[in-house]
Amino acid sequence: MSLTSKILLLCLTTTLALAHSGDFHDALVTADQATSDTAHCDISIEGDKRVIESNGIPQHLVGAFPNRGNPHTITEQHYHYEVPANPEVATQATPLVRQPFGVALNGVPFDPGTAEYYQRDRDSEWNYEALSGEVRLGLDENHAHVQPNGAYHYHGLPTALFDELSQGKEQMTLLGWAADGFPLYGIYGYTDANDARSAVTTLKSSYRVKSGKRPSGNDSPSGDYDGTFTIDYEYVAGLGDLDECGGRVGVTPEFPDGTYYYVLTDDYPFIPRMFRGTPDPSFERRRGGGPNRMPPRNGPPPARRGPRFQAPNNQSSLLEGNDRALARRVSLRSEPSQNKASLSSPSISMAQRHCGSVGFIQAVGQIRTSDALNRACHLLFTRASRSGHCLFNSQRRILKHRQPTH
Repeated sequence: MSLTSKILLLCLTTTLALAHSGDFHDALVTADQATSDTAHCDISIEGDKRVIESNGIPQHLVGAFPNRGNPHTITEQHYHYEVPANPEVATQATPLVRQPFGVALNGVPFDPGTAEYYQRDRDSEWNYEALSGEVRLGLDENHAHVQPNGAYHYHGLPTALFDELSQGKEQMTLLGWAADGFPLYGIYGYTDANDARSAVTTLKSSYRVKSGKRPSGNDSPSGDYDGTFTIDYEYVAGLGDLDECGGRVGVTPEFPDGTYYYVLTDDYPFIPRMFRGTPDPSFERRRGGGPNRMPPRNGPPPARRGPRFQAPNNQSSLLEGNDRALARRVSLRSEPSQNKASLSSPSISMAQRHCGSVGFIQAVGQIRTSDALNRACHLLFTRASRSGHCLFNSQRRILKHRQPTH
């Protein structure tokens, strides 16, 4: 297949809409914009810690920000996260409360929570679910948008990053690290969690929408439970493949001896909402200046940004380790895009051959497409949207429409 055909196929299959609960809810903003800033991310092992420093700029294409649902512009951040290099399961699970759950391998946070509450009461238990489609948040096709301080962050599967790292294959794909140090994978896992030779399958969460009606009262929304709010869901042990924290124990390509790991799913909770281990304090939001600062609740982004993180020699690097002292360094170069009609195309297979079990392959180049091709892609999306059809509801369905390469 020619390069043009591949790009057209990607444009056609990347959906404009998301239907997480089976119904068409919300149109996603087309991810056809290149960021103006250069992405920087450095992941290294320092003692017993895995240290992630980044400026929060993704290398993949993003939606247009500001947009009608999100008035903010993507700006550089100054992230410094630390997680245990050899995490341990805690005696009890810890709920996620108003902080990122983890960080992707490109340095962009996984932050599934919202600041939207019923009757705008932040002390209410009725917190709107970002991917319900009931609140217009201006999410793009990567299930991401921008906080008031300019921080781009994911509310669900980062489809472009997932596509790059998985090479369009249905395979276990490391996407990042949770705040407690356990790895985060995208959608797929082995049918037998402890057998890497077993078939790969789409893993499902064990949450479902509650039956019946919500409680009545002035401080509660009326109507049936329908997934609009996070507490519309309940956990049912054994319903799916994953536990209440959205994970399980098993072998992975990066951890052949086994580990606890989380899975981003295409059903609730999309990104896990509970920690099986102990989250590191570096993920807690801090008000004021400095790294990982909390954005204001309302109003425009702050006038002054935090200090910019500079990776040495304008490069991104990664050290990953596990109990068997894996410590092989990858240093790959990232160049800023020169136009809006570009698609990142990493030399993944080459890097994987040289890096063995290292899970993160950074993009090393850009494919530039013509304005005419970009307009053609946009036309395909527009026609799909006008016809009222939701082509696919997740990257999982996109991958199923591609020719297998394994």
